[in-house]
Amino acid sequence: MKLANAAFLFLITGQFTLCQGSRERIGEYVATGQQFLVVDPDVDETIILYEDPDAKPVPLTRVYWFCPSKHAPDRNEDGQYDNVVSHALTFRPEGEFNDIIAEGASVSGSWTPHGYVAAWGKGGTYDEFLVDYDDRTMHKFIETEANSASIAGWELSDAGDTSGLVISGVGEWISDTTDARLVKLSEALGAELTGENCNAKYAEVWKAANPKKSKTSAGAATCDLQTASYWVKTKEITKDNFMWEAPLYDENNNAVGSWFQNEFDMGDGCYGTAQLSLDDTVSVMALAFNCATDHNPIMGGSGDWKCATGQAVFKSTGNKYKLHVEWCSACDDE
Repeated sequence: MKLANAAFLFLITGQFTLCQGSRERIGEYVATGQQFLVVDPDVDETIILYEDPDAKPVPLTRVYWFCPSKHAPDRNEDGQYDNVVSHALTFRPEGEFNDIIAEGASVSGSWTPHGYVAAWGKGGTYDEFLVDYDDRTMHKFIETEANSASIAGWELSDAGDTSGLVISGVGEWISDTTDARLVKLSEALGAELTGENCNAKYAEVWKAANPKKSKTSAGAATCDLQTASYWVKTKEITKDNFMWEAPLYDENNNAVGSWFQNEFDMGDGCYGTAQLSLDDTVSVMALAFNCATDHNPIMGGSGDWKCATGQAVFKSTGNKYKLHVEWCSACDDE
């Protein structure tokens, strides 16, 4: 499922002792299978400002996690890598995710999949790019001093969209996974920070954002994958304690039912259940979800979704949430 087309460019610059720092960093990255770029407001504030005249500057707290290289030839056999290609992830903690959504962000969730490339140039530095696959976002990293980098960025919005933004601040390259900020990333992942786990998380997030339109296995039975998409308008969401509720619309903007979501904390994160109630079929689907992700397994339901297994993908697109569901019922023939 694709978001509205946008161009989002991060420029990371700084003062540096030319190439040695980035050469060592890329060499370590290829050898260890991962690297991290941390944006931490406790170290140096990085601000994002959306285009709405009433928008307020929001401090960012996020981590860019680069997975093992898929291509990194050592052409001169000198232990240096002139060209590197890999996958990568952006992780936004719940606080930042909620803050930027409130200001009009169009983001796919706490985790976002990317492609990464680094190419050594004659100027003695790497050209580094991070490409966002689902909304044509591009990041460029230009490193010139130690492990810090100043950040400037922007995103353009399409006609009718209001997710444009500008960014300014500082990021830091980190490799020590015992750093407190990376420990929090590991806790959000629910696993150790390794290149293998980065690849696994990337595959999970990418597949959730790009569901396959094919037959799916549901228990011992197989059936045709069924899909549906609905909209919730953020301005119509009401909250009573831990219960969220809003009208549900189809893709033609017709009111078709209601959306409910209940959040609770099990001690290791934000979890809960959600359901879609459709007025025309009286069908209900219950979902189990983790607040740190935008894709959630379907637990089952009633009516059309009896015995359903599958997934639901929740994505913010400016002033609306799109709820895309895919399911296959194991008891269709009963």
